[in-house]
Parts: sequence; structure tokens; C-alpha cells
Amino acid sequence: MLQIIISIILISLFVLAVGVLGKPGIAAALAWSMIALESVLQQSNQFLVSNSSFVNFFIAGLVGLTIGWGIIRGKYRKLKIPKQLWLYLILIAYCALSYFWSQSQIDTFDRLKLQLPYIITFCLLAPLCLINAKQLNTAITVLIYFGILIVIAINLSTIGMRGIIIDSVQGKAVEANPLAAASFSAYVGFASLFSIWGKKLWNFNSLLKLCFVGFCVTAMYSSGSRGQVIAFVGISAIFLPLIAGVAARRSTILAIVAIGIATFAIVIFVERTELTTRWQYHRMMEDQIGRFDMLKEVMKHWISAGPTAWIFGIGSSSSFKYLNIYPHIVLGETLVEEGIVGFTLLLAIISITVRQAFRLMSTPNLPPEVRVKIGIIVAIFTFNLLLSFKQGSLLGSASTIFCFALSIGWLHSRLLKKNKQENRQYVVSQQLPDSNLAPLGKKTPT
Repeated sequence: MLQIIISIILISLFVLAVGVLGKPGIAAALAWSMIALESVLQQSNQFLVSNSSFVNFFIAGLVGLTIGWGIIRGKYRKLKIPKQLWLYLILIAYCALSYFWSQSQIDTFDRLKLQLPYIITFCLLAPLCLINAKQLNTAITVLIYFGILIVIAINLSTIGMRGIIIDSVQGKAVEANPLAAASFSAYVGFASLFSIWGKKLWNFNSLLKLCFVGFCVTAMYSSGSRGQVIAFVGISAIFLPLIAGVAARRSTILAIVAIGIATFAIVIFVERTELTTRWQYHRMMEDQIGRFDMLKEVMKHWISAGPTAWIFGIGSSSSFKYLNIYPHIVLGETLVEEGIVGFTLLLAIISITVRQAFRLMSTPNLPPEVRVKIGIIVAIFTFNLLLSFKQGSLLGSASTIFCFALSIGWLHSRLLKKNKQENRQYVVSQQLPDSNLAPLGKKTPT
């Protein structure tokens, strides 16, 4: 069965690749799926195991080709660049500049070199594929229906300790990144669940999407990704009524009832299931305390380095010198490594994105289905932001935060500009005199 699903994924990928030039939203959705897709395909192909970045470069090439074709066709003329893009470029440039005072220049250089292709693909190019409502709709549609194939494949795969087993070396299983697979499953879950409120409720398509959500939760749970499961449930509980009321302009009662049923089901599941040690409360708290201990260790060196380091940081990726890894708390890592300067830039990006997100979702002249899809992007942004308190680094998996932050920025720039133009045209048309009316002071002939 798994091989059949993988074959369908490959056929679908080929069809989508052919369509990216006409529908840039496809390229954005493929970029979101890149890491999870890679892990699913690797388990059935030794070539992809040996050439682990092949899928990544293939999709990055599609994204680059899409943007290049759009530039040739003039799709990106007179673009108003979002504020957070400028701030993000300054932040990345500042990380690179910190090489000169880094506590571990080798780690700084190696991490920048390793992550730069992903930063360019995820953060700089992929969001450009979502510059209008039509391409946003395309991206969400592909995320749901192509993404669920990947999620089903994850559920059918052989899981090791936590991740999909993609190879075996000297009798030891080699596993793919379980967090990436779980996070992508959450993306598909948000898109499936929230898009139900974009159109008529409780038809066959709605029930089908609810089934998709079940597959997504199962995939997250099987990977042992506790943060992903908790964040998915929590954000759904907060955002579903918000999207129903603010974006879709519908009653929040159904949304609240759906959340109540889901919460009840989770409580029953927890009470009747013998949870593994990893899912027990005290184990989760111990692991999170361990992350704070790592951050405290690095902060000791930051504080002892003096006021200059407090302002400018001890250098990007310097945590590797003291921990041989990053602290797993992105805000704390940014404060230590990039100082108050980098920390302020990061907070500015987040605050600007949050303001733009709620402004977009509450814009009355945008169609409800467009506002709902914007809500999906906002939910995924919030999801990645919450996960940054327990996993990832600024130059690593935190790139997904900036990917969706910049997507919101481009949508805010283009959709509100178009909305203002339409309002201005409407006002002008209302002020124009009717040609059938007689000029002032003259009688209309009978």
C-alpha cells in the first residue's frame, strides 16, 4: 500500500511541477512540503538516500524557475516590499557580520553556509509566490490534497524510535527528521480544518477534510512530537472560533462545539491509553527544563562577556562552542548570540506580522474564503512561533517562522493595495454625474 501511495505522490509531483509556471501558488506549497516529502521518498529509493538534498534542490529549482518566469512576465513590477522583509535581511546580514566577533567562527561560517540555500528558498523566494488571492487559494488547495498523500505515507511508513526509517547502516536504523514530518502534518491539518469554514459547512468535502485532520493528528502522535500535537490542538482551539467569527463572518458556535468534541475525545484517549514515558507529564517538563538549562549555560557566557556582548551578542552559532548544539529556544538564542540588536529586530518582525495578520483577516471587503485562507497562514505562523520555544535555531528550522511571516507581509502589501484601489474607484464612480441628468439650471425637455 505504501508503494502505491508513493507512486501516486511521484505522479502528482510531476503534474504539479509542470503547472508551476502558470500557478505560482503550487511552488509555495511544494516548498512547505519539501522536508517531509524528502523523508517519505527516501525510504523507497537508495539514490535519494545517497543524494539526500536531491528533492530539496529539485523543489528549490521549481521555486526559482517560478519567480524567474514571473519577473520576465512583469508580475513583480512596482512591488511594495514588506517591512519585515527589510528587517529580516538586516537580521541575516547581521548574523553574517557577527562572524568577526563570534566565539566560534568555524560554527558561524558552517551554519550560514549550510542554511543559506534554505533561507533563500523558504524565506526569500517561496513567499513571493503568494502575491494575490488566487495564488493563495492554489497554495492552500495543493497543501491539502497533495499534502494529505504525504501524511498518509507517513502513517504507513515504518517508524523507528520516532522518525521514518530510511536506511540501515551496520544494523542500525537511520531515521528521517520526525519534527519536520510532524510539523508538515500540522500544516495540512490546519488547512483542512480551517478551510471548512470558507464555504458551505457539513457537505461531503467538509467531512472528507475532517478525516484528513484525523490522519494528520495520527502522524504527529506516531512521531512522538509532543510540541507539535499540543501546539496544533491549542492553536486550533484559539483560531477556529476566531476564523469562524472574524474571517468567515459566521457563528462561532459550530467551531466551539467542534473543539469541545475534540477535547473530550483527547481526554478519553489520555485516560484509557497507557502512554509511553515520553508522553507523561513529568517527562515533558524534564525535557523542557533541560532546554532552559542549556540556555542558562550559554547566557552565563553572554553575561560575563560584558556590555558590548549584551548589545551586539557573542556571535551567531556561538552556542555550539559551549553546548555542541543550539539551545532549542530561538528567542533566548537570538538574545545571546545577536544581542539586544538582533533580539529587537526579531521582535519587530513578529509584532509587524501580527498586526498585519489581524488587519488582513478583518478587512471587510475581502471575500470570506480569502480571509479564511489568510487565517490558515496566520495559524501556521503562530504554530511555528510557539515551536521556537522548544526546538530549532534562528538560522535553522526557525526559517519557517520567517517564511510565513513574509507570506503575510506580501499578502498584506498586495491585497490591501488592491482593496484600496477598488475602494477609490468605487468612490470616484459614485461622485461622477449621471449623463442622463440635465445640467444645473436647465430644464429637461419633455
